[in-house]
Amino acid sequence: MAIISLKRFLNANSEQAPLRQVVSLLIAGIGSSAVEGDADECAALKVDIGKIGEALDADPPPGNPLFLAESALHALTVHNKRIESLLASQGSEVTHILGMLQDTVINIAGENTRSGKRLREITVELEQSGALTDLRVLKGRLTECLKGLREETLQQKADAAVTMQKLQTTIERGKSASVSRAPSRFDPVTGLLGRDDALIAMQAAIDGGARQYAVAMVVYRVQMINARFGHEVGDRMLIGFKEHIEKQLAAPDQIFRWPGPALVAIIERPEAIGNVRVQVKRMLDSKIEVMYTGDGRSVLIPISAGWSALPLVSTADADKQIGAFIASQTAGDSA
Repeated sequence: MAIISLKRFLNANSEQAPLRQVVSLLIAGIGSSAVEGDADECAALKVDIGKIGEALDADPPPGNPLFLAESALHALTVHNKRIESLLASQGSEVTHILGMLQDTVINIAGENTRSGKRLREITVELEQSGALTDLRVLKGRLTECLKGLREETLQQKADAAVTMQKLQTTIERGKSASVSRAPSRFDPVTGLLGRDDALIAMQAAIDGGARQYAVAMVVYRVQMINARFGHEVGDRMLIGFKEHIEKQLAAPDQIFRWPGPALVAIIERPEAIGNVRVQVKRMLDSKIEVMYTGDGRSVLIPISAGWSALPLVSTADADKQIGAFIASQTAGDSA
């Protein structure tokens, strides 16, 4: 900060003394009242203002006092533009952070949950405004959103606990005391465990803490093939499809038979849901065919399937979503 020298006040007879005093006060005020958005930037401004103040204190000054005042104002203008750029950059960072929070919440809670929708609305509004208009309002809305997420998560856990208890009770009733897995729990066509075991595996995967996904797959045209060539051919389609999927899955992944011409895989992947869906699409886009030979004829049958991948957050929600997806794909087609 520039300091008004005693020498200037003693030289009261000078014609420029009053002007120099006013300019000196102006320059000193600029140096002391500048907004400190960045410590280094503010320090640089004060150094520049100090040099201008020292030039004004010189007797005679190296330049016109008005010119020195303009130099100080120019330095302040440059400083303010840098502060505006800094604030804009900080606003972009906040928007980016909010976007990452949105992705995490949606992956955890699901795309159609209330908290996920609220957070998406906040992010869109912030991106459209291009500035942080009121941090208190933003904080309040985020607090409300995260509170809703906590309540939804607690409800999902409660629903999962009830579902698991019902499943365990049902399975225990059908278990033999000496046999851990009753033969009736295995699908006679594919040899896979069924829906009840899949739900238990889902809950175990969720409790394990790693990022898990469920992939529901529905084989098309099974009923038509059954009607035209017999159930043995339809069964061969399901078996061939299962064998193809098993070759594509990693060692820890599990696959189960669901009611209807459907299989459900439980997979562990570190990637986000978008990347997992790309992997599943690539896996099912490859050509799948099975050869059936019977009654003196051989039939080469192409296999196609619909699929849906979703994050495993709640067993109850996963069960509902998988059931709804399979129902929408089969439209009466059952194995």
